[in-house]
Amino acid sequence: MTGAVALARAAQALVGCRFALHGRNRETGFDCVGVLAASLAATGRQVCLPNGYTMRQTSAAIFAAQAARCGLVPAAGPAQPGDVLLFKVGPCQFHLGIAGFEGGLVHAHAGLRRVVISAIPDDWAQAGHWRLPTPN
Repeated sequence: MTGAVALARAAQALVGCRFALHGRNRETGFDCVGVLAASLAATGRQVCLPNGYTMRQTSAAIFAAQAARCGLVPAAGPAQPGDVLLFKVGPCQFHLGIAGFEGGLVHAHAGLRRVVISAIPDDWAQAGHWRLPTPN
């Protein structure tokens, strides 16, 4: 199993867990960054993601720097299972998700108060796309 497939499976294993801002575990819940952190950790990867941030951000640059620290590399083209996607969902608001299988996005949904897998809403503008590098 590739690292990307393992990452997608780890993310999908979190579906149904509750939402919690800055959440990093099953007991207290997850936010979108927490879903990525838990999924990376479940695949044995180093987790270098922030905590204590605000929900409003003016730039996507911080996400690119954090992705690089976690060993993710920029990607282009259609999302593949396990790809990490960043969306600008509103003014000064970004949201992370992990591409699941069959086109779904695994993400922590604040409105539904849980981790879900869903289609990507048409009004979300993609602001970043990363994936785990393939081994040589």
